[in-house]
Amino acid sequence: MRHRISAKICPFVQRETTVFAAANFADRSKYMRLSDKPQWCFALN
Repeated sequence: MRHRISAKICPFVQRETTVFAAANFADRSKYMRLSDKPQWCFALN
């Protein structure tokens, strides 16, 4: 199963979510607020 972390307002993630739903592709999404990013996000970038 694919795991994705993003913001709900990201147009790229919205497009991917729509395609995955149409194809019945299993994925798991975790959304974060861009105004309150967790510390691990800064470590990845």
